[in-house]
This record gives sequence, C-alpha cells and structure tokens, in this order.
Amino acid sequence: MFDIGVVIPTRDKRSRLEICLRALERAAEAASCSVALAVVDDGGHDGTESILPFYEERFDPCIKVLRHAVPAGRSMARNAGAKLLDAVRLLFLDDDMIIDARLLERHARLGDTEVGRGAILHLPWLRGVMRLDELPEDMPPRLRHRINAVLADPASRTLKRFARRSRFENDIRRLFAIRGQTGKGLWFGATGGNLSAGKKFFNSLGGFDSRLGLEAAAEDLEFGLRTELHGGRVVMISEPQAIHLDHPKVARPDDYFTNHIMFGKIHGVKLARQMEEYFKGGRDILAVGTVPDGV
Repeated sequence: MFDIGVVIPTRDKRSRLEICLRALERAAEAASCSVALAVVDDGGHDGTESILPFYEERFDPCIKVLRHAVPAGRSMARNAGAKLLDAVRLLFLDDDMIIDARLLERHARLGDTEVGRGAILHLPWLRGVMRLDELPEDMPPRLRHRINAVLADPASRTLKRFARRSRFENDIRRLFAIRGQTGKGLWFGATGGNLSAGKKFFNSLGGFDSRLGLEAAAEDLEFGLRTELHGGRVVMISEPQAIHLDHPKVARPDDYFTNHIMFGKIHGVKLARQMEEYFKGGRDILAVGTVPDGV
C-alpha cells in the first residue's frame, strides 16, 4: 500500500497536464513517502492520450491511467481515480497545478493517524499570472531560464514570482484565521485543486457527489460540508503551496447555477443561496461558513 495516492482528472488540458506531471515527478523523487498516481482522461479530445504513455513509463509501476469516452464530470472522474489506487491517503490535484516539491510529503504526513482519519487537508494555491505552456518558442533566454528554474525546483522562491493569491484564496485564509480555533464552519475551504483525505474516510463518505454537474460543480465544497456533518474537520496548512495555472474566475454564474440548485436540494436552499451570493461577489465569506443541523 502506498503512503499517498495522487488523483488527477483532466479534460482538454494536455499542455498544462504535462507541466503538472513534470512538477509531480520531481516532487515524487524528492519525497521519502511512497507515491502512486492515477490520471483520468475524462472524455477529452485534445490528444492527451498521446502523452500519457511517456509518463506511464516514468511512473511505472506506480501509475494508473483511465480514459472515459464521454465526459462523466469531475466528481465521477475523481472517484474513479480513487478506486484505482491502493493508498493510505488520497491527494486530489487539478490538472494545471505546479506543486511545491515538499507538498506530497506534507499531505502524506497526516496519513492514517488518529487526527488524519477524520480530517481533510487543504494546502493553498497561488493563481498563475502567466500561462507557462503558451509562451512563444523564441522567448528571451533569461525568461526561459527562470521558467525552467520554476519547473526544476518548485520549492524555490522563484515559484511565487509567477503567481499571486486570488481573492478566493485570501478569503479562505481569513475564514480559517477567524474560525480555525473552533474547527467548524470551514467546509468552504475544501477546494479540490490541492486537497487530501484518508482513503478509508473518503470511502466512508461515498466520495464526491456525482449528482453535481460537469463543470464548476462545487463537489469539493460539498465534500467538505459532508466531512463536517459526519464529525470530521477541514484543516489548512499555509505551506507548502502550489501554482494553479489556469483556474477560472470565481464569478461564473452560468456554470454554478445548476449546481447551486442541486446543492440546495442536498443541503438546503438557504445555504445554496448564501454560496451563490458569495460567488457573485455580494456577500462576505463568513456568511457562508455555516453548518446545517443533521446529516
């Protein structure tokens, strides 16, 4: 059994996935914990399958690759990847993350300890200010050298020169700073781009809810809420961090509308409305971090 199993769902982000896997490979080499990887190509059409054999060879025998002919959505893709891995702890990464070289070790540290069994761990991410995969081939040598330094050593300070905190990440930090002592009402910090959970605990909750939609589904936040409802907790550690290269803007009412309706059916209309108002920019994050009674 591996110490940490990394699950990466992907769809039509081949170039970003390559950067993600390069950083992950270096982190796995630096880690003292054992690492397994599952990549789920969720019905993409950009030729992602053509690059995966290279990484299958690089990560062999610790990698599993699954392809969905038709997009099934992030929840089902993540759940499918989780089933492939025999690991103590599962780490869910987005396919456009550049991770710090220390990140795998930090997630694995909770493992299946008494604290870790009922906790999901969120490590923050920085929003990329440039798309490293789309820079021109004839870029200045100095700039290319700096970018290569980032990819070669994601733990270096150079990493932060290419990124900044998003408004959402700043809000999450504020939420944890104010409510962190109680350990409750922190489910809104369970963002799935850099999130881990003990596999036994993850399975006991049934994984991510597949009823939530294909796009900006809030399935990660919903999983965080169920964690608290079942007596678990959400923990945030400030370091190490990761760069999220291509995270969409927070204000996506067209993507969120259907999922907010479903979220309301599962956990109550009031909570869904509070969440919707936050994403529209009209409400403070503290108004969202409530936990309804019951399971």
